[in-house]
Amino acid sequence: MPSGPVLYSSPALVIDAEFEAGNIGSVKRVGDTTYDLNIRPDPGSASSRLWFYFRVTNVVPKSALYVFNMLGFSKNRTSFSVGMTPIVRSSSKPKWEKIPTDQCFNYSSSRHRSQTSRPILSIVFRFDKKEDEYFFAFTYPYTHSMLQRYLSRLMQSSLTCVHRESLCHTLERRRVDMLLLSKGVKNSIPSRRDREREKDREREREKESARDTEKMMEEARSRERERAVREREKEGLHSSRRSSISALPPPLPLTPVLVRSAHSLASLSSARTAAQRRPHPIFMTTDGTGRPVPKRLVLVTARVHPGETPAAFVSHGLLEWLISPRPRAQALLERAVVVLVPMINPDGVHAGHYRCNSAGIDVNRRYDRPSTIQTPVAYHLSALVKQLGTGSLGHMDYLFDRMDALLREIGPLSHRVDREREREREKDAERRENRSSSRGGSRQDSDTESGVWGVGPHQNSLPSVNIGEPVLDERIKHIRDALRGCPLDLVVDLHSHSALEGGFVYVNPDNPERPSAEGERDAYRAAGLGDHGEPDSNNNRFQQELLFPRLLQNRCHVFQDSYQAPREVERDGGVSVGVSVG
Repeated sequence: MPSGPVLYSSPALVIDAEFEAGNIGSVKRVGDTTYDLNIRPDPGSASSRLWFYFRVTNVVPKSALYVFNMLGFSKNRTSFSVGMTPIVRSSSKPKWEKIPTDQCFNYSSSRHRSQTSRPILSIVFRFDKKEDEYFFAFTYPYTHSMLQRYLSRLMQSSLTCVHRESLCHTLERRRVDMLLLSKGVKNSIPSRRDREREKDREREREKESARDTEKMMEEARSRERERAVREREKEGLHSSRRSSISALPPPLPLTPVLVRSAHSLASLSSARTAAQRRPHPIFMTTDGTGRPVPKRLVLVTARVHPGETPAAFVSHGLLEWLISPRPRAQALLERAVVVLVPMINPDGVHAGHYRCNSAGIDVNRRYDRPSTIQTPVAYHLSALVKQLGTGSLGHMDYLFDRMDALLREIGPLSHRVDREREREREKDAERRENRSSSRGGSRQDSDTESGVWGVGPHQNSLPSVNIGEPVLDERIKHIRDALRGCPLDLVVDLHSHSALEGGFVYVNPDNPERPSAEGERDAYRAAGLGDHGEPDSNNNRFQQELLFPRLLQNRCHVFQDSYQAPREVERDGGVSVGVSVG
């Protein structure tokens, strides 16, 4: 007897994710009130699946319990395994609420073993109003629209310590905001139209100065000619002044008059250059002796991974604290400039991705080889950091995750970069070139083979574009010029972990590579550690890097210092010394 369609007593729910930051893949009804929901992976990266955010309509209120089985997590261990639960809100109850722990189950399902080998999450829920729309999410969302609305309100306020700029635009033409926070910074940096007018005035001044200089030089030459004529007339070489002037071969050697003119021009040029190296007056402060000094510079970035929404709330809280009237915040803005980029990957946030941007690239793995086409935000941020680091003290002592490849190039330790690694890369490139030549020129792009788009070697991906050294965009060069001379002391990249509790910090040692079995002791010593990876109290570099974690330990009750080399960071090619919290 042929099997017909399954008949259910209740109407089917309508489940979708067609809204900002929404993410859900296929939906399958497997029972009267049971649904299997597969999380949609990031484009080109099947291993990036964790964030979900979906809407449910056409519900039957106060009926039987519904079960939603969330499938496709890319990790065996998530926050759900240590007690976290998803959140829910509805049209009539717009405030997000955590689903009770007795309604969420994280377990390995034998029934779903053919679909996934990893644990699944089952959510048991009862709806209360038929006309409501219900939203379920992995954790609290923080969208690009929320950020834009908040920043718009912030700039309309009477605060004078915030200046808003656009770092660049993404592949999908979304704005990437950059905030400058310091005392009195608002309206101190001229607008783009004012800058263009100032450039026009500067060009006119330069032309006028060039005309005055030419006139001054011509007058000096004329005086020299007249003096030479008088001297020759005394010797009786010529009979008339007019004939002697016409016979003189120009130009004459420089005399003290011309030398003094040249010196005055050189002094004017050097004075201009010195003025250009100084920060904007608003970014100057005084030291303990009352001497004017540049303010210290701190760069904070967040949300390079779209699914790590707690990082957005941390940066939001940091911004709220910095603009508050609290004495410590005011004292900090008196002596420092905080550059905040609150959302590096707005395209990924809008699309509901977990790690990648709209091109399927993990931007956090591209700071050492950014592209204006594939990763414009990484490109412009890299250029900005390098420009800000030039001419400063340059010791960016604290570092989160993978920006070490970028920052090692501009600090005072750049001369310690391992030349052996560079030579090995050159040899590998040469070997690949030889292999491609032996195949008759049918060579796949080497960047594609290594999976630089955040995908595996056999996934469909576009080739990487080699753009060379990042160049700062003309639209934000005025920021570079205003901050020129301010020492870049601290770089913080905010993330959130999908499984670990508490907080943790990764810092950048001198040698960020994982030590090999043969040279562990030398590698640990080069990183400022003892022979077995323990902190070395005699190493000043390491003690500097521990300052920030020690301050956190003393002032934050959830932070404990535990120094180790996390294996997952080593595997990802990150730093080899960590400060973590269990």
